Amino acid sequence: MLCLSNINTITILDVDNYGISDFTGIFDFVALDTLICSNNNLIGINGNFAPNLTFLDCSYNPIAFISIPPSLKKLICIEVTDLTSLDVSNHTNLTYLNCSFCYAGPLLNLNVSGCTSLDTLICNDNQGMYSLDLSTNTSLLYLGTWYNYTLSFLNLNG
Repeated sequence: MLCLSNINTITILDVDNYGISDFTGIFDFVALDTLICSNNNLIGINGNFAPNLTFLDCSYNPIAFISIPPSLKKLICIEVTDLTSLDVSNHTNLTYLNCSFCYAGPLLNLNVSGCTSLDTLICNDNQGMYSLDLSTNTSLLYLGTWYNYTLSFLNLNG
């Protein structure tokens, strides 16, 4: 049972597979650290309402845009069907990003420049992505780019 008087103290919210299509009322969850909203009908994510958010899983949604707060450390957006561009540039706290299987959009542009703490990037099977510049991602330890047949430019100098 969710007590509405304590809604501003909730740190974890898991609404996986609830059939939600928008975030009406989410702005009251100001203390959120973890948001799991995968397997829904969300068309956009604006995580800037939660200044303490460190983990976001919005996989398996028809998302067209994602905006994340500077505090975010882990972003999982697997098979988000309408995403054509993902810009997480200069999010220096981001350590983990998985944006695999976004081929329906398709995910054409991925900007991770300035993500100096990014140590894991998984962007498998994104048909249509032609280039990926990782020259400023000096903490990168793991890179997954399997089945990106259109990827013709990969910059790892840095």
